[in-house]
Amino acid sequence: MKLHLLGYSESSLSRILDVLWMKGYRDEVVIVTNRPVVNAYPFAHPLLPYKIVDCKDWKPDTASEQYFPSVTGTESKGAVYNSFHAQFGIDKQHYTNLIHSSSIISETVVMRTACFVEPGTIITSFAKLGFGVSINRGVSVGHHTELGDFVTLNPGVHVAGHCKIGDRTQIGIGTVVFNGVTIGSGSIIGGGCVVTKPIGDNVIAWGNPCKVIKPNTKE
Repeated sequence: MKLHLLGYSESSLSRILDVLWMKGYRDEVVIVTNRPVVNAYPFAHPLLPYKIVDCKDWKPDTASEQYFPSVTGTESKGAVYNSFHAQFGIDKQHYTNLIHSSSIISETVVMRTACFVEPGTIITSFAKLGFGVSINRGVSVGHHTELGDFVTLNPGVHVAGHCKIGDRTQIGIGTVVFNGVTIGSGSIIGGGCVVTKPIGDNVIAWGNPCKVIKPNTKE
């Protein structure tokens, strides 16, 4: 099935095209934009052909196409999904996952669609990943841990077993989440934190030990 990347972000596209190449994808990639193209810096793989199409000039064919959001941030992924779902009726089952070949993922892991797993990731037994989860380089996810929809784990994050991370929450570079800790939905955990106790919904928290600093008022 032909792959279409929905949305536009050069930083995300550079990583997505690299993973596609490593997975052996060789067909032309169609990037469907819903905002102006900036081209602030290079993103294309030198051997992987692509073209950019404005969504105003595009008609999807969900019977012969697969889709993946070409953005990876928590808020951006949600916005892209909502936009293309509202305009074109593209549902969650029409999306695929992109998983780098160096990742180690247990066969007991349950993963929904639109998940992006980058190099060096380890996801262990009975973990669950919601829709649109982004896992950056060198991350580990412990056994029986649940990641909600649109969760973003930045490079070097380590989440222990039996943890639960709510929808739309992002965790900063190098943070460690201890065993059994729950983090609510819509929260931001800063980089380099050590999370030993539960963190609630819609807050910004950081530190060692990690503690709530202020509400996260950005929708």
